[in-house]
Amino acid sequence: MSIAVLTVTQLIRRIKNVLERELGHVWVEGEVSNLRQQTSGHWYFTIKDESAQLSCAMFSARRREGHQALRDGAKVRVYGETTLYEARGSMQLIVERVEACLLYTSDAADEEDS
Repeated sequence: MSIAVLTVTQLIRRIKNVLERELGHVWVEGEVSNLRQQTSGHWYFTIKDESAQLSCAMFSARRREGHQALRDGAKVRVYGETTLYEARGSMQLIVERVEACLLYTSDAADEEDS
């Protein structure tokens, strides 16, 4: 019996394909931190809650609807495509839309799931 051995690139691409196929586009709610606006027009930030964080990118071509709501500490809902940034092997959300949250609580998220 031979053991299949993958390169790092092959494994990361397989994970990326599964992530994009299974999750695709999602809404995520949390707090913005580490907002960085690049000269290229791209914006990079983290969205977090009390237990986890997710890297986000909003590219200049997509930086339109709701981007004014982005500032460190802001509570927001973001819509985008889940993907894997191959160079770092890390999950990220490519943000297409942002909405400000008037009030953010984990209880509200639990109620929506019910």
